[in-house]
Amino acid sequence: GPVYFRICRAETPVIHDDNYNFEIGKGNLIRRGNDITIVVTGILLYRAMCAAEELKKKGIDARVIEIHTIKPIDKNIIKIAADETRAILICEECNIIGGLGSAVAEIVSKESNAVIDFIGLNDCYAESGAYEELLDKYGMSVGEMVRKAELLFQKKKTCLGHMR
Repeated sequence: GPVYFRICRAETPVIHDDNYNFEIGKGNLIRRGNDITIVVTGILLYRAMCAAEELKKKGIDARVIEIHTIKPIDKNIIKIAADETRAILICEECNIIGGLGSAVAEIVSKESNAVIDFIGLNDCYAESGAYEELLDKYGMSVGEMVRKAELLFQKKKTCLGHMR
């Protein structure tokens, strides 16, 4: 069937070592955390890891899950994260409609009562330019991830307070 590879030309830090075992349809728990989950795909993984470190300094324990395969998607890792942290921030460097954001939102809406938010292109076409600058321009910076995660964490506390 059809296959799609998204390959970035920008230099990025190496996350996985030579022993990493890539498995289609299997998400990766990159960092444990109990307060919020950042679900990420592609080049934004490193930025999500940096955001998790910044959140830790602010007292928010962020889990980071890498989803390298959108279809088939690892429903189990997402459901567990939603049940355990009750807050999911979905980060992708493409349109949030029809990609990782839509897939995770569908799982969470059917399987959990977690609060969710998105980082990615919001149904628009991006301009041309330097890659890192474009990521920042379209709200995919570490700072924006931290800001949205903090808001989501507060929303979770408010929502869970009303559900008791």
